[in-house]
Amino acid sequence: METRSVLDDLVHQFSDPLSFLRELVQNSIDAGTGEVEIATRFEPKAGDFGQGTLIIEVDDWGEGMTREIIETKLTRLFSSAKDDDLTKIGRFGIGFVSVFAIAPQLVIVETGRAGESWRVVFLEDRSFELYALDEPVEGTHIRIIKEIGRGEAEALRGRARNVVSYWCKHARIPVIFEGTSVSAPFDIDSLCKLTHEADGTRLVIGFVTDEKGLMGYYNQGLTLKEQDHAPWPYISCKIDSRYLEHTLTRDQILEDKNYHKALKLMDQFATVELPERLVAAIEQAAKDTAHPERHDQLCGLLVNYLGRNEFKRAWRQRALFPKLNNEAVSFADCRAAARKNKLCFASQPGPILDAVASDHLVLRGAAGSGAWRLVRALLEFKYNIHPLEQRFGWFSSDAVNDCDPRLLSELHVLLQQAGLRSGVPRYYDLSGALVPAKFCNHPGLLVGELDAVLNADDLQAPRPNFFNGKAVLLVNTNDKDVRALAAAIDEPEWAAAMLLELILESQNDARHAQFMETVLTYAVGRRAHRLGQS
Repeated sequence: METRSVLDDLVHQFSDPLSFLRELVQNSIDAGTGEVEIATRFEPKAGDFGQGTLIIEVDDWGEGMTREIIETKLTRLFSSAKDDDLTKIGRFGIGFVSVFAIAPQLVIVETGRAGESWRVVFLEDRSFELYALDEPVEGTHIRIIKEIGRGEAEALRGRARNVVSYWCKHARIPVIFEGTSVSAPFDIDSLCKLTHEADGTRLVIGFVTDEKGLMGYYNQGLTLKEQDHAPWPYISCKIDSRYLEHTLTRDQILEDKNYHKALKLMDQFATVELPERLVAAIEQAAKDTAHPERHDQLCGLLVNYLGRNEFKRAWRQRALFPKLNNEAVSFADCRAAARKNKLCFASQPGPILDAVASDHLVLRGAAGSGAWRLVRALLEFKYNIHPLEQRFGWFSSDAVNDCDPRLLSELHVLLQQAGLRSGVPRYYDLSGALVPAKFCNHPGLLVGELDAVLNADDLQAPRPNFFNGKAVLLVNTNDKDVRALAAAIDEPEWAAAMLLELILESQNDARHAQFMETVLTYAVGRRAHRLGQS
């Protein structure tokens, strides 16, 4: 009675009854097979298409079993020839028993070894009969036979594929399910990773964009445990070791001295060798002009890493940050430039870069890029690091628009009569300028000169007092209200006065109303003069 109770416990030892497939694959690997094939088929009952028999077949071509092995190992609990061999993971000799978890009506095992061939037939009550075979059998071939409905059989077949894929995807031999390999590379999706293999252990570890990462433990490629978070943020790791073992119920890793030794090995890679590899990869990518996106992505990984770790002193002199001329500079260089307010980013060459390159450090990249985020994080956000086009403006005379000049001519006269000096107003498409975006929707802008670099801090949205100088007033042809006034050229005085009002109206200036009153007075006089002449 006690033996029956132990057997029942072992039959139902796994939370998923289909986990017996993992146990059979494990036993096949232990037997030295070069491949395992798993297949299922449904045979409908005569006269009842919805009912029938599901047959699950597991075939290997390993060492097979003699009669002695069958009688002393296969059919006896907790007696396994593998007990002292760490290269074989089914130490408890209980894997085969789990085939009864799905309550089959029949289990048939055919096997051969040392010139012997045998068939073992297990009945529903788990009793068995042993038959000698005349025909030779290579390896071991198992058929699990269960009476079942068609719908349930299809669902079970789908689950079986998932179970085999999960547990056996990294097996060191091909595992074939329904004619298709479930094998997947022992790898992780990472732009920066390391591999290691020695003394029965292999691992792959790398930085990932998900903070939780993935942690996987395997033995001979068979899954022991996978979890959706690793001990180290933004790192995924897989380790396959003959020293790692699962508990009796196969749902946990056995946390023995070998497990802790494996953790220590992984921690060394995660905290020392992998960060060094990442810095080296960034340094190499800084020289790669053909794939700048790789450098940005690697910098993003380092930003994540630095969220909980320090930037080592030895890394400060490494040439990690490329300039637009493809020369790379160190963080020490960046910090020195930032302290002088001489550090910025640019994504492409242009006249602004040509004008400021001699006394500014201009790094390759855009706002929000990995390199930009990394520099800001290393500077501890103490300095404002802007893209070049946000620090400076460039207004090309080529972008001056050929709109009807009469409106601007009238505007120029009104400004002069109001006692303000400025260059002749010019039409301009601000959206085509290298200028901070905040100015592009403004109806007008004062600039010192065209075809010259201008500090963005000096760009001005016009106020009455700003016109006292030689600055050029650019009238934005992209502004819909400006276009509407330009169309009202039949009343140039009113159109010019309204244009000036439009340009100045966003400014909270106490002199605005008085100034516009003066302008309107001159506009009325000029209109009366024009109409009197006509």
